[in-house]
This record gives sequence, structure tokens and C-alpha cells, in this order.
Amino acid sequence: MEMVLCDGGKPITFKHKCPPDREGQIMTQEELQAFAVEVLYEEYKMSGENIKLLSSDIDMSLIRDWLTINIKVLYQPKFDLRSCVFDSFELLKRYYEEGEIPRLILASAFCEDTPTGMQAICGAEYFFKFYPINLIPDEKKFMLPVELNRNQLLQLYVDAWNNFDASIIEPYLDKDFHYSSDAVFDVMPSRFEYIDYFKIKLETLRILKKRFKAKPGRLIDCDDLFVFIEDYDSPDEDYGLFIETFAGRITSARMRAFDKDNK
Repeated sequence: MEMVLCDGGKPITFKHKCPPDREGQIMTQEELQAFAVEVLYEEYKMSGENIKLLSSDIDMSLIRDWLTINIKVLYQPKFDLRSCVFDSFELLKRYYEEGEIPRLILASAFCEDTPTGMQAICGAEYFFKFYPINLIPDEKKFMLPVELNRNQLLQLYVDAWNNFDASIIEPYLDKDFHYSSDAVFDVMPSRFEYIDYFKIKLETLRILKKRFKAKPGRLIDCDDLFVFIEDYDSPDEDYGLFIETFAGRITSARMRAFDKDNK
């Protein structure tokens, strides 16, 4: 699940800053790497996230109320997990000593000023795609109590919402479960991060006595499954949580503002 910062549905572009003598030259891997870190930091800041740059083997830290996420950025022309080479020592050290979450984010750029978009030119305009990867070392796949089909998994997700109980769905989430929301520039790439967030969200809804109803749904003329969340307190703010599954596990979920005509 990729991260692309958009404005009005169009990716936001960034101009590469370089010395005059590098203008128009082919960018080196080092220049591309530094540019990717700079752009990701700026995109998090533009999205209102609490982010800080670091000067060690960790490129930046994303700080949320309940945890700190340490991020290493790796530029690749095309996303390829098999060719990832980086030093994870400091990321894992902070995880074991401080409980801070380790995350790798692959970066890829598209040049607006070249015909194919792939040739990297100093001083040109670019938009970036980012792909987050879970690096938590002791995350394991749960033994499935029973292998459920897509509709049964969707119903469990519905039950988790309606009963304010994240534990209902937890055993069926893949350890590298990805969660995103159209309202937020970030993707949680692990079950650990998401379940912690989901528990807090459900408890907050319960305490505030929010009135909503979750129901299973499927898009018209499409096979996409979603949890339809009907908000009785804010009738104009219904949402769909679109899920993907594989081999009895939920691999991803994306929260989107819901078009009621597709209910």
C-alpha cells in the first residue's frame, strides 16, 4: 500500500534543489537518497504530523501520542524488497531498549520534466511514491483458529466495531497488515501498530457513547468488500473500511469517506 501526497487528486511535486553546476545533470544515488528523505519529511510536515529529522542511521522519527516510529528511507527506482540493503542496527536497538517502532520506507520518484519520468535530472520537478515495510523483529503469524473466507472475515471486522473489541479481529490480521486512511498521509505497515491504534479508537468511541452501526458491504459492479460505518451522530460522515484478504488473513484495510449511492 503506497503513500502519495496529493492535492485535489493530483500528486504534489517537489523541485530538486542543487548547485548551479549540477543543474541538468544526472542525479547520483546519493543525491536521490538525500532528496527522498527531504521530500518524505516535508510531506509528513505538510500533513500535520509530529516528525523530526535525525542525524544517525535513522533518518527521522514520527511521534504520536502512543508511540514513536523510527524510519529509515531507502531510495529505489522500482520497489523491490529482494534488493533492500541497509543497516537496521540502530532501529532495532531502539526497539529493544525503548520500545520505539522500526520502519523501513522505500521511495521512488517520477520526474515531471523527462519524457519517461524515470530519468533523474538535477533541478527537475518530481513527485514521490513511498512504500512502508514492517521491521518489528518478533512479530509472528498467529495460528488461525479456523480458516475463514472473505465474507466471514468481513463479518468479524463488523463485529469488532459493533462490540468495541479489537481482539475479535486480531488473530486474523496478517503480521504485515497495512492500514491507511484517505484523511491521513501515512500507512501503518504492521498488525502491532494497527491493533494498538484500533483498541484506543474503539475505547474512545465507547467512552464518548458515539452512536454508529457497522455493516458488511460490497460495491456495486465490483468485488470490493468493506465495513460500512454509519455514523448516527454525523449522518453526512459515513465511512467505508475496504479490506483485502489472502489465505484466511486480512492483509490490508483502507478507510475512505463513503459514497452512499454505493451502499
